[in-house]
Amino acid sequence: MKKIKISRKSFLWGTLGTGTFLYFLSPFLGKNVKTLYFSKFQLNVLVLFLSSLLSNNFSKDEAYLNKLLQRMDEELFFVNEGIQGEFDAAILLVEFCPWIFGYWSSFSKLSLEDARSCIQDGINSQNHSIRSAFSSIRMLSYMIHYGQKESWNAIHYDGPFAGFSEKFSESRAYYKKQVGI
Repeated sequence: MKKIKISRKSFLWGTLGTGTFLYFLSPFLGKNVKTLYFSKFQLNVLVLFLSSLLSNNFSKDEAYLNKLLQRMDEELFFVNEGIQGEFDAAILLVEFCPWIFGYWSSFSKLSLEDARSCIQDGINSQNHSIRSAFSSIRMLSYMIHYGQKESWNAIHYDGPFAGFSEKFSESRAYYKKQVGI
């Protein structure tokens, strides 16, 4: 067996080079939705949150969930930094809140049933910050979900009566151009 000698200097440069390569490659690994605002961590939390809120026919459709996440990303990309910071804090609080409620896992690692009960515990919490975080994410999720044409049949809504075609604002056109949709 032939031994390969690697100097400390070569080892350190190789480790540094590999780490740098993975750092620059990380945005492209494992992220199935192109977003401008949400990180991969935030997407994991929101996917489970949306899946536990929506009915089964919507929560199992990955393309629909991706569309909702992209629309949420678009809405939060254009708000001011104060609102973005508060939403970031709400996602972080939701992620680590299950330990307060007695679960042995963070939110993104919970099962669907545990996530549903954790959301219910968060909304009914006596702590104002926890209740606000869960309620804010839930309200944004419902606003985006019920604004999609795919959800209108489930709630027996025929759509706007005027029948005008949808017009994209300058900000929505800019977002679509940046994401490449």
